[in-house]
Amino acid sequence: MDPLVERLVAANASRRSWREKLEWVAELCAAGPSVASDEQLRDVAIYLRFLGTGELPCAEDGRHFRPLHHARLAQRIHASLATLRHAGNAELVRRIVGWLPSYDGAFLAAEPLTRIRDIAHRNDIPSALKQEIKHTLQNKLHRCAGPEDLATSAALLARVTAPGAGCPPTFVRELRLFHAELEQFFGVGDLEAQLAPLLREPQLGLNQAALALQRAQQQALAWGATREDLLRELMALTALRELLQPWVVGTASALAQRCERVDLALERHAFLVASRLCSVLEATPEPAPWSCALRALGSLLEQLALSGVAAAEARAMGHDLRRWLAAPAGEPWLPLAWLAVAERAQGLVAERTARTLTQLAVRAEALGRALGVAPHALASYVEGELRGQLVFQLSKLAEWLEATLRREVGLSPWSAVVAGAALGRLVQVASLEELETGALPQVPHSDPVIACVDRATGDELLPPGVVGVLLGQPMALLSHLGVRARQHGVVFAAGSAAALQRLLQDAAAGATEPLRLTVRADGVSLQRPTAEPLRSRQPGAPAATVAAMGAGATGEADARWVLPLNEAVAERAGAKAVGLRWLSELAADHATLFRTAPTAIVPFTALERVIALQPLTWREALERCTTGELGGRPTEGARSDAASAAAEDRAAQLTALWQPVVVPPELLAGLLGALGADAALVVRSSADSEDRVGYTTAGLFRSVVNVRPEQLAGAIKQVWSSLWSARALRLRAQQPALAITPRMAVIVQPLADADLSFVIHTVDPVTCDEASALVELAVGLGETLASGAAGTPFCLRCRKDTGATALLGCASYGHALRPAAAGGLRREPVQYAAQPLLRDRAWRERLGARLAQLARLIEERAGGPQDIEGALIEGELVVLQTRPQLGLPTPAGEDQR
Repeated sequence: MDPLVERLVAANASRRSWREKLEWVAELCAAGPSVASDEQLRDVAIYLRFLGTGELPCAEDGRHFRPLHHARLAQRIHASLATLRHAGNAELVRRIVGWLPSYDGAFLAAEPLTRIRDIAHRNDIPSALKQEIKHTLQNKLHRCAGPEDLATSAALLARVTAPGAGCPPTFVRELRLFHAELEQFFGVGDLEAQLAPLLREPQLGLNQAALALQRAQQQALAWGATREDLLRELMALTALRELLQPWVVGTASALAQRCERVDLALERHAFLVASRLCSVLEATPEPAPWSCALRALGSLLEQLALSGVAAAEARAMGHDLRRWLAAPAGEPWLPLAWLAVAERAQGLVAERTARTLTQLAVRAEALGRALGVAPHALASYVEGELRGQLVFQLSKLAEWLEATLRREVGLSPWSAVVAGAALGRLVQVASLEELETGALPQVPHSDPVIACVDRATGDELLPPGVVGVLLGQPMALLSHLGVRARQHGVVFAAGSAAALQRLLQDAAAGATEPLRLTVRADGVSLQRPTAEPLRSRQPGAPAATVAAMGAGATGEADARWVLPLNEAVAERAGAKAVGLRWLSELAADHATLFRTAPTAIVPFTALERVIALQPLTWREALERCTTGELGGRPTEGARSDAASAAAEDRAAQLTALWQPVVVPPELLAGLLGALGADAALVVRSSADSEDRVGYTTAGLFRSVVNVRPEQLAGAIKQVWSSLWSARALRLRAQQPALAITPRMAVIVQPLADADLSFVIHTVDPVTCDEASALVELAVGLGETLASGAAGTPFCLRCRKDTGATALLGCASYGHALRPAAAGGLRREPVQYAAQPLLRDRAWRERLGARLAQLARLIEERAGGPQDIEGALIEGELVVLQTRPQLGLPTPAGEDQR
């Protein structure tokens, strides 16, 4: 059992009453962040929910403690949470506060909740009822209070107010008042009842906002409420929550606790209002009400931020929406910007859903099973977390917006990553790795497959037998996965989860029936084919290779650990290093157009010499951890989880094996002497198999970005050891021509933080238009584009002859990648409305003309279409890499298999 689970289960078993269980929570939180980590707070939030909903019964502990002791415990817990709270755990803290008893002054009195004593001694009710109230509520509550008392009170109130009960009105009124006090103690009750006491606190200044909410509610509750009525109510809720926010996140106090409880009630009410608004919008005839829907989206994003859910990104999107709603009507890029924010919101939803499933729902199931919670209650908990939160309404609204916007501007819900047609049997999987490491379910071993994939990281291999991919998320054209698909002629389209679901429903075919997938620039189709044999995929025809540009003799064996770039040849450092040398020479002749980064090379021989220095036992261990079934399609019935576990085990062995290896000090000194002793660096692979004709290794080997000098040795070892990663081994097993003794050089360059990163496809890879280059751009470092991060880049079409530039799409990535101070990368939410690429047409056209000129120059000198990677840094174009543009599609309508 997990140690955290074990600890919580033991505490729950040893403490019987609600008060004792709260005592344990108070002790944990008071221990500080070293004990009460965010993971532990997550478990506490789940545990308190199970207690509060009665899924974990509480029993009397044989002692006598009035409710004031529970209130004092809540006060202690709240004070501890105030010191533990930060932006990353604010949502967890809110969940915990919501299940704590109130510590308002009335409940800290020596004898709180005394109204029930007076009720139990009334002379206008039957003696049996008096005795029932005394024993089940009065004595129990003042002896050992717990959530079960609220259930007892509710049941009693329902009974005495039922038709024909005949109870005296004054008794019923007093019991209602007591039940309302009990609800206040336990933090439940309707919004109006919880809000009313706060309106009597003049320092909060809530009255005008509450009055606006009341008016909006009255209008929205009327029959036939319009979308504008519901929008006003949603925005009034948001405004009221914004006023509460300074008190919610301030110091711990009874007033702050009441504010947070009301904020939670407002959030729950906003869920209902947003649900009604989405239903009204979906039923609205064309034309679509853009302003209303976009303002609603902005309000929901602000509500998420107030709840601590992806707050920085939600506010960045809200900022963009406000700017765009204020933009002059008729701007041609405006619908593209709206579409991008709808896609970005769906990306936030997908990330949030994955986090809920992996971090909260899975944890709740583990805790619940260990604590003995009923299975149906666990299922209800997971369903509530996925469908009962504001993020679910955001998902519905963003999906509706995207679909209607695409119809409005005439865009397909799909982006063609690799156009063409393919015939195969549909296989639905959560990720490509299920196909990469496991059996293909319900498909004969030799049949081609069209993989319908929920999600991808962009680094996966394409398993043998896969001839087509339909991906339920956006992806950049030059993601590593996209490059591999083009290399092998795998037809590939990326869209959204909803678009994938609709396409599969429309196909109306079983998973075992072969279908024809056609991907074009204007859309995607799945149809039953005419009689035609199934064919396996074949690699696409390669274009010119950069290696041919820099052929040179190796000369005698070189004993140097570090080479200057101008001595790079393929036999010493690989085709990638040669391409960089060629680019640097070209840049010297065209310095006004672009430049390259200073570069030092660690040649093949360095790794070979380091391995030779290791003991024989080490080399034998390296051989052992890389043997076994390494690639190819598994045999029928092979289990993907077993294959994945084996791959992870090999990776762990490899990491441990390389840990003690010493990188020669002379090598490190040579690199730092060439590039600067204090420079932040990029350490990249240059294997002998990279950028070779006919083989795809994009993203296969390791690159390490933002390496501090003291981290340099570790980064070099990561690059070297990636030659033996499970994925590299599988690729060599699939491509026998690569199964030679592998060699790895290392490219080291200074890191510069990019304003924009770009990839230029010098021939449009979808339309095959040779006159135009297609450019993808992302804010920040280029790893966003290459790694296949969820979202889409800015997309420009640039005429290579005239430089004329058209904006085809706006970026929807949630974050830019930036260098972190301690090394590595950090994610930074992006405000796209501040980007000149979008708001300044003249700036965009000047940039497009420069990129078109760069594309024409490199393509002409390289002798064929190129994929060019680079960055815009303080106004300069910096080219980081160029390689042949592979797998250009055949004309639309022809097979590419």
